[in-house]
Amino acid sequence: MKDTDAMNVLFGTDQQFLPHLATALFSLLHNNSNENIRVYVLHRDIGAHEWSKLTSLMHENESVELISVKVGDRDVAAFPTNGRLNESAYFRLLAQELLPVDKCLYLDSDLIVRGPIRPLYDTEIGDVHVAAAENPGFAGHEELGMPAGASYFNSGVMLCNLAMWRQNDLRGRAVRYAQEYRLRIRHADQDVLNGVLQGAYRRLDDRYNWRRWAAQSQHYGTTQEEPVIVHFVGAMKPWNLNSDHPYKQEYWRYRSATPFRRIVADDFSLLTVLKKIYRVSVKKFYSWIRKSEDLR
Repeated sequence: MKDTDAMNVLFGTDQQFLPHLATALFSLLHNNSNENIRVYVLHRDIGAHEWSKLTSLMHENESVELISVKVGDRDVAAFPTNGRLNESAYFRLLAQELLPVDKCLYLDSDLIVRGPIRPLYDTEIGDVHVAAAENPGFAGHEELGMPAGASYFNSGVMLCNLAMWRQNDLRGRAVRYAQEYRLRIRHADQDVLNGVLQGAYRRLDDRYNWRRWAAQSQHYGTTQEEPVIVHFVGAMKPWNLNSDHPYKQEYWRYRSATPFRRIVADDFSLLTVLKKIYRVSVKKFYSWIRKSEDLR
């Protein structure tokens, strides 16, 4: 692989999210098969057997390199966690120390890549720490110590200028910020990065981080182009039985090509099936009511 044209892509994950990381990784490789890609996976608990499942996605493709990077116990100790804030969310903040490159594209594991990412990767970021898509409608500026009206970005897709991170010790600044605002942080690394950068980032086109709820917001971008990266934000994911996400079937098509394929939803149970039946029944009932009223 030639270093000069390789794209450096970073994931941070844990054992629980492996099926979704595999899905995201397969979608990336499938839709960028003509590219040299170096994929770094930051983790703490992926065993040899599970790692072999990820490497099987390479299919002896010499243009792709998959690199395991272990995160130490102390690396994320300074960042606040609880039942909702998982420590793996902070792994991306370690990139300046753990990756031997000056630039990388960070991707969350709960997404699919639907097209070429070279235009995204080649975005000019020489004068900023990151390029990312805006999170519309954010109103927690005062709580995070941000200037009123400052733009707040989603950290699930970020083009990272790691040379600038090292120059300005972004990780050290993030640690200090997290310690000062630890009781106010609700969205883990996303709040930390926005609090540190104070709205200073390059905005990416929304098609590189398409989020369903954001696309329905009046503040969202007006691009009419097909999403290149679909990010499944929120609690209801496409691997949940009761999800009605418009890209749910596409997620499952990619996942079916990985060693983590399934024929039922991850949360399949009697309770979720009953909820599904209830939701469908309610929809059919209201549809019948509307049709009856139309006939009157």
